[in-house]
Amino acid sequence: ISAMLLAAIDSVKHRQPIERLRDFILSRQRGDGSFGYKIGPYATLGDVSQVQYVTLALWSIKQGNIDVNPTAVERVCTWIMKAQGGDGSWGYQFPGPFDPTHQMLAAGLSATLIAGDTLGVMRGPGAK
Repeated sequence: ISAMLLAAIDSVKHRQPIERLRDFILSRQRGDGSFGYKIGPYATLGDVSQVQYVTLALWSIKQGNIDVNPTAVERVCTWIMKAQGGDGSWGYQFPGPFDPTHQMLAAGLSATLIAGDTLGVMRGPGAK
């Protein structure tokens, strides 16, 4: 949320802290492309809710004309598609024991659309 706020206020003035936040966020990306808790009983699972916030932060950073590693965003896309259930739904974490909810459907769809726009496939030349 800090990265989103700083990028919205003035991404030129706040470039250095935004880049540090971006680098910290991306340092937390898991091998499977997801983001999640670092400790606790669900530390091995990717978290759809956290992925939603991360994709929004990365999109905000890119909107501020600060580079975002497209490979990292592609990895998020791959994970979010893998985490989607056969009926189009998402549970809170994947793989996990959580039933799908309307809230996680909104989070999964949001993450998908935001990541797609960050990669340029939702508008512009990539949208074709």
